[in-house]
Amino acid sequence: RRGRSAGASRGRGAIDREQSAAIRDWARRNGHNVSTRGRIPADVIDAFHAAT
Repeated sequence: RRGRSAGASRGRGAIDREQSAAIRDWARRNGHNVSTRGRIPADVIDAFHAAT
């Protein structure tokens, strides 16, 4: 198998810290249960994008 090159594109789930903090903040204010660390559920991310 070939490994990914350094310039390989990131998948849908890869978001930066600033954006994940904004999503977590939005999610809490809108009644979603999200942890302070770890992966943000896809349905929460989708809801955030639909609302913004």
